[in-house]
Amino acid sequence: MRVYHLCGTQFAVSNIALRRLKISRFMDMNDPFEMWVNTKNANRRQAFLRSKAVMNEKKGCLCFSKSWRDPVYWAHYAEKHFGMALGFDIADEWLTDISYVDEPPDGDKEPDINLMRQWLLSKFTGWQYEEEVRAMVDLDPSVRQGGLYFLEFSDKLVFREIILGVRCQLPLNEVSQLASTYGHPISVIKARLAHDSYSIVEDDQDKASPA
Repeated sequence: MRVYHLCGTQFAVSNIALRRLKISRFMDMNDPFEMWVNTKNANRRQAFLRSKAVMNEKKGCLCFSKSWRDPVYWAHYAEKHFGMALGFDIADEWLTDISYVDEPPDGDKEPDINLMRQWLLSKFTGWQYEEEVRAMVDLDPSVRQGGLYFLEFSDKLVFREIILGVRCQLPLNEVSQLASTYGHPISVIKARLAHDSYSIVEDDQDKASPA
């Protein structure tokens, strides 16, 4: 599946040059309702929070979108359209769709596999525009760098595409030159505002030479 990771220009260039992505931690995500449950029972709620803390130390995830065309996604994750979208080919079996729901999972039920899956992969419907998919990653403390974890590009995380944001100020050919250091073609394009919809599209008038 082709999926996209949006980020600011500095991080995008670093990701391309160092050939890796930062692994997200559950406690650091921008949604405080990440891994939340619906319960009035304080003991159960505290038990879930303790489980979340344990999970935060053992696992992280790579977060992607199925599309790069939503302008809100660019505004939130790519420095108000000054950043980039990086496209990757990832095996479908490594990716899991987020379920967008109106209510958190029922934390008063006896925990089972289905509840735990809902707990990990449920988000409020207001986030639905992201079309998010995730790849879960085991954390290895021996390779932590400055408190952060990274996953290198590989045959499971194949780098394929760069889309420069509408306001991105880096020259297209310079980004294409950076992408040319890879052993396979990387598509490099510039984005623009659609003329007939609230959408981000490719700027056909601004193309780089194939990387």
